[in-house]
Amino acid sequence: MKDIVALNDKLKTVLVNVHTEDQCAGQICCIHNPSQHHMTTWPPHWNGAWKQLWRRCPHLRLHPDPDQLSYILRRWGHEIVAETMVHMCDGCCQPPAQNEIES
Repeated sequence: MKDIVALNDKLKTVLVNVHTEDQCAGQICCIHNPSQHHMTTWPPHWNGAWKQLWRRCPHLRLHPDPDQLSYILRRWGHEIVAETMVHMCDGCCQPPAQNEIES
């Protein structure tokens, strides 16, 4: 399969060359079936070198997509997830506290 490419049509980012929906049916998938994490509305950014989906926060920093990390954990384990989580974090990839969500 070719590498995933992000296309931006000025309205939204579209990822192409991705797996088909039937390959991830019934599972959380950062592309076809994202979980309800707080970063789903952030634009995706595909890192072709690392083969990893990141999300660009409102402060223009890149954070690893939580659903991509879940896939990496299922496939390769904790050590690889720990390596792929390293990024220049400003803290906004941390889920808001439950009381912040409800207010």
